[in-house]
Amino acid sequence: MISNFEKFHKMSLDSNNQALAISSFESRVPRFFTSESKHFVRKDESYFSSIKSWDDWDLPHDGYRDRLNEELHLFKQGHQFLLDTELTPMSPFHTLCNLALTESVAWVEGLMKFLDDTYNEYSRSRFGQKKSWHITTRLAKALIDKVASPRNSIQNSFKIRELHYVSKTIAYAVLRSLDVMISISSCNFKNSPIITSELSKFLALNSNLELVESIQSKVKSLESENSTIKKDVKSAINAAHTASNKFDSTYKSLIDDLKKRVKSLESRN
Repeated sequence: MISNFEKFHKMSLDSNNQALAISSFESRVPRFFTSESKHFVRKDESYFSSIKSWDDWDLPHDGYRDRLNEELHLFKQGHQFLLDTELTPMSPFHTLCNLALTESVAWVEGLMKFLDDTYNEYSRSRFGQKKSWHITTRLAKALIDKVASPRNSIQNSFKIRELHYVSKTIAYAVLRSLDVMISISSCNFKNSPIITSELSKFLALNSNLELVESIQSKVKSLESENSTIKKDVKSAINAAHTASNKFDSTYKSLIDDLKKRVKSLESRN
């Protein structure tokens, strides 16, 4: 903590809150959802590296859903206290900040509901648990990325010794992100064009793979059937040759016997 305060002093920062506000621009996805700066997602894996499965999210009391609810409550209380103590009550800026806080909390609550509803929808269909969570987190990450897009690379323009300039830059970026939040909320999350676009990409990338896997499975089945048919045909040919040889042998003896009888009859006549 002392080390951090020394850094804040060198940067002319007054509090830990100012440092958090600036450092929050380093990540596209909140650290609550992902613990890695670079996360390569393979088939059926979660797009949230911190929340690897539905069970991690859904676990009662200790799951990430309940933890996020608790964090969200503390976040709202802490920020409300700062707004009420640092800003002039009922002033236009105080009102704007209160609206921003309310909208931010409501959006995260809507995102949590979106995670639950989307997972349940896919898990009730033909998708398994891992695939359903994979799709759900991919769609949720697309929403988060869209909200974060106005904030991307903002930190590159921060001027450490000009905190007033930094504050203006952050405020403008936050307001733009709030506009995106409101746009997504007005579409009830799942009806957002962002979801439609992401689902189209997912289907385009995965439908062919599933088709190939289906074709490969059918080819293996046909190859197995073909092998069995070849064995049956070979056995049938061998049986036919055996029957033919037996028939030829029997037929020849009958012919010879008939010839003898004919000669015997001719000699009698």
